[in-house]
Amino acid sequence: MRRVQVFAGALPLETDILNTNKGSFIAIGHVLQDMLGTGTLFSGLGCVPTGPAGMTVNVNPGRAYSLQATDTGAYSSLSADATPLVKQGILLSAVNFACPAPTTAGFSINYLIEGAFQEVDGGPVTLPYYNAANPAVAFSGPNGTGTSNNTYRDNTVQLQLKPGAAATTGSQVTPTPDAGFNGLWVVTVPFGATTITSANISQYTGAPFLSNNLLSQIQAVPTTGRLLNTQVFPSTGTYTPTPGATFAIVDVQGSGGQGGGSNAATSTTVSFGTGGHSGPRAVVKISLAGITTVPVTVGVGGSTGAAAAAGQAGGTTSFGTYVSCPGGPGGNVLGPTAGPLFSGNTSALPSASVSGVLQTILAQSGNAGPPSVCISAGAAGSGAGGISPGYGGGVTISGGTGPGNPGQQFGQGGSGAFTATSGAAQIGGAGLHGYVIVWEFA
Repeated sequence: MRRVQVFAGALPLETDILNTNKGSFIAIGHVLQDMLGTGTLFSGLGCVPTGPAGMTVNVNPGRAYSLQATDTGAYSSLSADATPLVKQGILLSAVNFACPAPTTAGFSINYLIEGAFQEVDGGPVTLPYYNAANPAVAFSGPNGTGTSNNTYRDNTVQLQLKPGAAATTGSQVTPTPDAGFNGLWVVTVPFGATTITSANISQYTGAPFLSNNLLSQIQAVPTTGRLLNTQVFPSTGTYTPTPGATFAIVDVQGSGGQGGGSNAATSTTVSFGTGGHSGPRAVVKISLAGITTVPVTVGVGGSTGAAAAAGQAGGTTSFGTYVSCPGGPGGNVLGPTAGPLFSGNTSALPSASVSGVLQTILAQSGNAGPPSVCISAGAAGSGAGGISPGYGGGVTISGGTGPGNPGQQFGQGGSGAFTATSGAAQIGGAGLHGYVIVWEFA
C-alpha cells in the first residue's frame, strides 16, 4: 500500500491529496478481492412493496462489488488508470419503480429489476483559481474561463426497470438483463391488480447476492478445521467443550519425580542422590461428539521425600480415560562413599497409556537425567533431574553440601542432593507438576 509523504515547508500540490485518496482506494479494493474474489456481487438491495400498498415497489439501499478499471478517465490531474480493481458501489437511498398492470384481461407481465456498478463524476462547481497576474483577484474557473469542475467521483449502484411483454397468465416471460447488468428481482403483475404485495416479488434466478452479511461470510470459511479455542490446565479441573467444536488435540504431560536425598558424610566420604525421572508425554486427537465434560487430573511433582531418603514419585496426569501419564519415579540415595562411583536412577522410565482416541500424534516416555558421579571425595556431583520433552531438568549439585535443585519446567525431575565431606544429610529437589492443553477445532 502506497502512502504519500509531505514535508513541512514544501509547497502543497493537489496530487498530494489525490494520490492519498487513490492509495486508500486501491488498498480497499485489494482487501475486497481477497475476501470476495473478482465476480460481480450485490448485498442489501431488498425489493419490497411500498406502504401503503400501491402499484410501485422500492429497492432498498445496498451495495455492488465489481471488477473495474481503477480510473476509466482522468481523476482530476491524475491520468486514467486501466489497472483492474474490485470496487464497491454504495446506494444510500431507496429507489422506487412503478409496475402498472397489463390492460388485457387474462394477461400478466413480468418486470425485471436489474443492477450494475456505476461510477460517475458529479458536484460541478465553478471554483476560484489562483491568478498570478493579480493575486488579489481570483480567476473564476481555470484561467478565468468560468468552466465548472466536478468535485467528487461517486461509486454507486445503477438500478433500472425492464418490462417484459404482457402475455396470457403463466406464459409471460421475464426479460433478459441488458449487457453490463445483472438481474436482481422479478415483479409479476396480473391484469386487474390494484396493489403489489410481497407475493408478487421474487428473486431473479441466478441473482449474485451475498447470502449473508460479509462478516458471516468470512467467519463461515472454512466451516471445519478452524481453531476455535485453547484451554490450558496447569492444575486439576474439568474440561467442557466449546460450543461448535467437533474435535480436539490434547497434550498431556506427566509430572516429574523428586531427586534422591543424600546421607550424612564423614571426613573422607561424600553422599549424593540421583535425579528424578521426568514424566511421559502424549499428544492425541479425539472426537468431541457426545462429550459434555471430561475430568482432568494434573499430577503434582514429587517433593515429600525426606533428607537421606529416596525421592518421591510424581503424580499421574490424565485426561479422562483417553490419556494417562504417570509421574516420574524419584531418585535414589548413594553413599557415603570415597569413590569411585558412577550411577543413575535405576527405576524404569514411565510410559503414557492411550485409549479411545482418533489418532496418537506423540507418545514419549519419561527421561532420566545424567548420572551421579564420584571420582573421589573431592570430585563428585549429584545426578541432574530428568528432562521433560522440550525442557531441561533440575541442575546437578556439586562442590558443597546442599539440597537438590527443583525441576525448571513442567514435568521435569528434580536433581539429587549432595553432601560434601563431614556434611549433614540433605533432601532431593522437587519435581515439577504436569499440564494438560486442549486445542479445540470446528
